[in-house]
Amino acid sequence: MFVKTRFLKNDTAVGKEYTYKCNDDAKVGDVVKAQPDGGMAVITEINVPEKEIYSYKDKLKEVRKVD
Repeated sequence: MFVKTRFLKNDTAVGKEYTYKCNDDAKVGDVVKAQPDGGMAVITEINVPEKEIYSYKDKLKEVRKVD
């Protein structure tokens, strides 16, 4: 699935949205970490349509839910 996120700054989602792949069972509001060494972010949208990111989907990085 593809998700949109906003990075966290002082535990607050700020800035623009970024799209990532996510293989976890994610929902809006979940905290994730960009892989492999990225920052913490919160999911703002799930199930982003593939047609929306088709031109760059092969370049997307992955996020994983934080336990």
